[in-house]
Amino acid sequence: MDPRLLRAYNEELAYLREAGREFGQEHEVVAGYLGL
Repeated sequence: MDPRLLRAYNEELAYLREAGREFGQEHEVVAGYLGL
């Protein structure tokens, strides 16, 4: 696999995890329904 693609994938994954964490803190009930 191209290292640039792997790096971009990992950066995007880290962003989505952080965004999910923030969403979960701001919207606890909805996040619970979504399993976040």
